Amino acid sequence: MRLRFGVLAVAAALGVGLVTGATPDAVAAQGEFIYTEPSEPRVLPDPEATCYPYLGADGLARNETDQVVELFDENNCSGIPQHMAPRDHREVAFKSLRFHHRARGDFEYTVPGKQKSKYDPSDNHCYDIAGQGYTANLTNRDVLLYPRAGCVGSSYALRRHETTRGADFQSMEFVN
Repeated sequence: MRLRFGVLAVAAALGVGLVTGATPDAVAAQGEFIYTEPSEPRVLPDPEATCYPYLGADGLARNETDQVVELFDENNCSGIPQHMAPRDHREVAFKSLRFHHRARGDFEYTVPGKQKSKYDPSDNHCYDIAGQGYTANLTNRDVLLYPRAGCVGSSYALRRHETTRGADFQSMEFVN
């Protein structure tokens, strides 16, 4: 009896760990985004990194997450978005939304004579930042390093939590 109870307790503890152990990559933002559609409040808890189409929102919106949200006038997250910063709230109308994806962590790179870093960089955004020598990707995303500005040409992938001493790049892009 004692052995069976011990096995069940371990299994229950592992099961709870698996259920509550979400990875940081599973969501784009932590917190809630609250909007009005058309007269009733709606809540998106811990929004994912995807387009939320066909919302038809019109009224008060509150971004209670830790990330910037893009609000679109079109149903499929296309066109030029309005941006709503974390902890911002205002009256707004939009048809779809997407959370601004962001790598979490620090990217360290070297320019002649000094060490620099970029903290929590945006995903899928080209940075025209040049580096040479020691480079450390201490984020939760892979980064593509390009030999030319504008993220063009053949890239070299520096994996998450990887370092190199021989980097030579003119631009970079974090990918999820």
